[in-house]
Amino acid sequence: MRKILVTGLTGHLGKNLAKKLNKYFDTYSLQRKKIFDYENIKEIKCDLGKESKEDIIKKIPKGIDTILYLAQSRNYRNFPEKSKDIFNINIKIPFWLLQYCLKNNIKRFIYTSTGEIKYSTKKKNRNNNFYQCTKFSFEKLISNFDKYLDVSILRLFYLYSNIENNGLVNSLVNKINNDEIITLNGSRNGDLIHITHAEDCANFILFIMRKNISGILDLAPQRRISIRSLSERIAKRINKKVKFFIKKSEMSSETCVSLKKTKKYKSNYKFRSPEEGLKKLNFFRN
Repeated sequence: MRKILVTGLTGHLGKNLAKKLNKYFDTYSLQRKKIFDYENIKEIKCDLGKESKEDIIKKIPKGIDTILYLAQSRNYRNFPEKSKDIFNINIKIPFWLLQYCLKNNIKRFIYTSTGEIKYSTKKKNRNNNFYQCTKFSFEKLISNFDKYLDVSILRLFYLYSNIENNGLVNSLVNKINNDEIITLNGSRNGDLIHITHAEDCANFILFIMRKNISGILDLAPQRRISIRSLSERIAKRINKKVKFFIKKSEMSSETCVSLKKTKKYKSNYKFRSPEEGLKKLNFFRN
């Protein structure tokens, strides 16, 4: 088995991915606490946000083939109070690990970014969010190293699944269930977005790791859904009525994806449409 190092395996996407990695890779996971019980996943206690570069590096076992960086700051919404933590998790620490790759002949570095950097408002970019800016900055930085190792940048779009405990879909579920008003930006339908089932992302990540596929890849279904339509579908499922407020001072936006690269591999995976994904979603889970 190839030996890989993963950060962020205890997060939403990581939990969908862990069982799949266990089957095909000798996986070493840097994480704050032990939560898995898989034969081929070795959990290494490590708090990326608090430990020094030296302490993190010395915990990495020899013979690593690939680094998969899934880590995300728990404080990504808390700007500017937690801007240092966001910067460290999205730029500083992955750069440390990138340097480690070069010094130790590690062949691949896979970085999960965000599809939010591809938002558009009419013809203007909506890259005014600190979290988005740090992700986009590291995309540009890491792209310079593709001559020295295989680099993959995976852009994720509003992940959801049955093990989600935060995120857009779960937030809408809670608001609708609590009879809160849903704000729609600019127009009757609000933003037009891609939402992606986390299990589909996990399947695709496993596929590119096994096939050694690199490059910038948008992980999303072809079809988009408006915030209004998403909210109405959720409300119908949980037997609630939903009320909307149109915020005309804010222009409506839409996510933009390039699926040309991922379509080449469509026989090996499938990204379910919003309608398919929501159909079997368990909205109320412990």
